[in-house]
Amino acid sequence: MEGNKMNNLNKSRAKEIFEMFLGSFYHMDREGLYDEFESYKIDETTIKNWRIDMWEREARVLRESFDSVSFSRLCNITMNISNFDYFLKFFDILENNLCDVDLLYRESMLLNSSNILKYYSKNKNIDKDILGYYKYRLYLLIGSIDLDEVKEINKSKYTRIIKTKENFINGIKSALISIDSDILL
Repeated sequence: MEGNKMNNLNKSRAKEIFEMFLGSFYHMDREGLYDEFESYKIDETTIKNWRIDMWEREARVLRESFDSVSFSRLCNITMNISNFDYFLKFFDILENNLCDVDLLYRESMLLNSSNILKYYSKNKNIDKDILGYYKYRLYLLIGSIDLDEVKEINKSKYTRIIKTKENFINGIKSALISIDSDILL
């Protein structure tokens, strides 16, 4: 009985450390708590479940109130979870809520999202065409395409996306010119 109680306390302390650093072993180590965490000998399945639970909890908070703290936490957890399906869920949340935030915050969020995408691009198991597709979607969300970045991606598969964006920008420009000329008359 006493050993079981100690095990529960150890597991509770390990989970506290784990959540304090959003599942990042790097940050645990940097703050000097990784060795303590490791001493509790938490199995990989438990760690995986903790990450998923933490991600789901932060995603729920972010959906309820799209704020910078929750967004930043979810970014970190999405990288630490190392599962591309969670990036896709993250991207969906981002896309559905981005229009509700101011421009400065929006750019910061998109930069963080781009960093997550770069992190996942190091994973050899994720199809590079899928990564390219999400990279372009991020560019479209940002509202600008960096031409140097475009050269890195197989353009032939994404010509339609680029043309759609060019048509949209040209449409906006001609509408502004039309409004300008109407005002001058």
